[in-house]
Amino acid sequence: MTAPTRASFPIAALSGGHLPGLDGLRAIAIGAVFGFHLGLPWMSLGWVGVQLFFVISGFLITGILLRSRQRPYYFRNFYVRRTLRIFPIYYLLVAAYFVTAGLQGDLAAVKLLPYYLTYTQTYPQLATRYACAPMLGHTWTLAIEEQFYLLWPLAMYLLRGRWLFLALGGLMVLAVVTRLGLQGHPNAFLSVGWLPAQIDLLASGAAIAVLAATRPPAWMRRLGYAFAGTGLLFTVAIVAPAGLAVFWSPELWVRLPSSPYFPTALAILFAGIVALTATDCPLTRWLANWPMMRIGKISYGLYLFHPFVFRYVDKLTVPLHPPGLSAGITRFVVMGILAAKVGATVLGAECSWRVFEGPINSLKDRLTRRPPAASPASGPASS
Repeated sequence: MTAPTRASFPIAALSGGHLPGLDGLRAIAIGAVFGFHLGLPWMSLGWVGVQLFFVISGFLITGILLRSRQRPYYFRNFYVRRTLRIFPIYYLLVAAYFVTAGLQGDLAAVKLLPYYLTYTQTYPQLATRYACAPMLGHTWTLAIEEQFYLLWPLAMYLLRGRWLFLALGGLMVLAVVTRLGLQGHPNAFLSVGWLPAQIDLLASGAAIAVLAATRPPAWMRRLGYAFAGTGLLFTVAIVAPAGLAVFWSPELWVRLPSSPYFPTALAILFAGIVALTATDCPLTRWLANWPMMRIGKISYGLYLFHPFVFRYVDKLTVPLHPPGLSAGITRFVVMGILAAKVGATVLGAECSWRVFEGPINSLKDRLTRRPPAASPASGPASS
């Protein structure tokens, strides 16, 4: 069986086309993370936006690898494009943080720099329960994705057919076994904060991409409904008995007997939603509106910058809510501060995209190598 060519993928997102609905999903994911970090009522599960990001990443990255693994420069092109997209603002943020820490004489923080430069910060973060470099605590998710990007292209290059599906199934099992083995450990963060504990989310997105490479959209749509419905039932069955308040902290919800299966329930749910979005399902077509697409476009910057912007706005607005204000005025001030945090973060991420990220991202095509075109005498180049 020959590998599908770029033109043969039945789903646009896998053939190199842009699928606006996935940007809308990113907007929902970052909105959920914002709601969680702002402490909004009923947003104790907002952190699952990170899990949605993982599933989307697994789907898109696997699609990229599927359509390029039969071509020359497979590894080089993949890592060049990922580097241009991810590294610039990440390293700019890391440099700013550690230069500031050095100028302030925080040598303990400076010693952590090698971990953040190599995307291995999950080690000191887990060892200290995220007490080290707290403003960079959210970068554990980036470390997990980069570790996945380092390993997964090789697996995609080597594995085909049933072996690829066996590998994906093995990764799903690995995640559950990892979390089961760590259940009851004094450090609850070990059940969530490193690649083996989150690999089922990335693998579920990858599995959807592998299936979508050969299955028609109608088939994928049915699968999407089945996965989304099953995942939602499992998620509700885990969340409802425990109550939403437990999910504000992993140190609480990881102690639940059902906790090892919770990320897998989310993986199934989000894989179904991604499948529906990728097939341009009417149920998810509303995600492709311009505001959500734009938020999704700049979601990487929003995620990176938001802890810094939130903290800075808090410092600036301390004089606005002195003690003794009436409840009505206090509520109005708090709402204004929340709006300022979100607005300032969006403005910063938009400026970052226009001035810094966008121009660097535009270099992808210039730095990506292509096989030389065949001469007319030699016939068409093979794909």
